[in-house]
Amino acid sequence: MKKTQGFTLIELLIASSILVMIMLVGTYSYSLFADKWNKQLGHVNEVAEQIRTVTLLDQLLDGVVPLVLSENNTHGFYFHGSANELKAISLNGVVRSDEPVIFKLSLDTLINGTKQIWYEEASVQDILLLSAKQSISFDEPMLLLDNLTQAQFSYFGWQNFEIKSQAAFENDPSKRPYWQPNYQGHVQQLHPEKLSLNIQFVDAQVSLNSRYTKNSEVLLRESD
Repeated sequence: MKKTQGFTLIELLIASSILVMIMLVGTYSYSLFADKWNKQLGHVNEVAEQIRTVTLLDQLLDGVVPLVLSENNTHGFYFHGSANELKAISLNGVVRSDEPVIFKLSLDTLINGTKQIWYEEASVQDILLLSAKQSISFDEPMLLLDNLTQAQFSYFGWQNFEIKSQAAFENDPSKRPYWQPNYQGHVQQLHPEKLSLNIQFVDAQVSLNSRYTKNSEVLLRESD
């Protein structure tokens, strides 16, 4: 009768060593896979948040309305625009999405050259707006977008109400609206016809373009 033989100690040690090596390789591979997955998931979440924020910004800028203010017997609009800052009135805010707000968008540049977009708003219902230069008590600033390579406002409109009136009276085609880095509604006595906010991410570029009335001077006549 033939005896059944078991494994020798050396064979068990070899098998155990191979099993440990397989487990180590498997654990390391899983760690690499999980780390890569978490990074990709984090990037997806970051992109989704950027899209949501850009959508809110687009709605905010599309909702900008021309409000006429009278100051020193002169009519103008509450609209303060520069390449790096915008203060205006919108029908819907970022926080107060269902009511008109006075808002301020600021583009800041950090030491490393990247840019940020900060947002502040205040409810129109809580403020009696009497002057274009009036100080506004905004809510706490909110960081909307970070790590931007570029961000800039530009405005399309007439140089001022007087030149637009002259162009219409003289039928002069050489006088026309154009893109400007600054637009002050209370000084130029007109509201811009278009607004553009160009945003450059590390791997994407977005241009938000809003259109407004081309005949804002009609509102000035109605306020007389």
